[in-house]
Amino acid sequence: MRRFGLLIIVALAAGWAGTQAPASNTKNSADLRRAEDEADSGHYQSAIQTYEKAAAEPRPETAGEALYQAAYLEAFYDNPQRDYAQAFQSFDDYIKRYPRGARLKDAKNWRSILKTVLDLRAENSRLGRKIDELKQIDILHEEKRAQ
Repeated sequence: MRRFGLLIIVALAAGWAGTQAPASNTKNSADLRRAEDEADSGHYQSAIQTYEKAAAEPRPETAGEALYQAAYLEAFYDNPQRDYAQAFQSFDDYIKRYPRGARLKDAKNWRSILKTVLDLRAENSRLGRKIDELKQIDILHEEKRAQ
């Protein structure tokens, strides 16, 4: 009977030890939870920094998710300091670092959308400059006509 009790204690201890996460995984998971809480409360820049810190950790399963979430927040509609160029770069980094990552398709989709947005912004800027040039030409023509 005593051996049976000892066997149960050893089995329970082994089962409990098997369910414990390594210290770095626990720390990384805590960073992810903290970043999520910061994002939920609207502290996007702080959340991005926390995600980037977690992304620098050597655990690919949580580092990849952290990098993806940082990129997502950089482009998030409610982030008043959103940066589409930085988000594009971060999604590109995710794709390069995690070619088999769980969020690969989403990251490629976001990168494609952000590329389109950035290209349209550049085209809009170029067209704005052209419009300004045409306005100047029009002003010169009006001045010549008035003479």
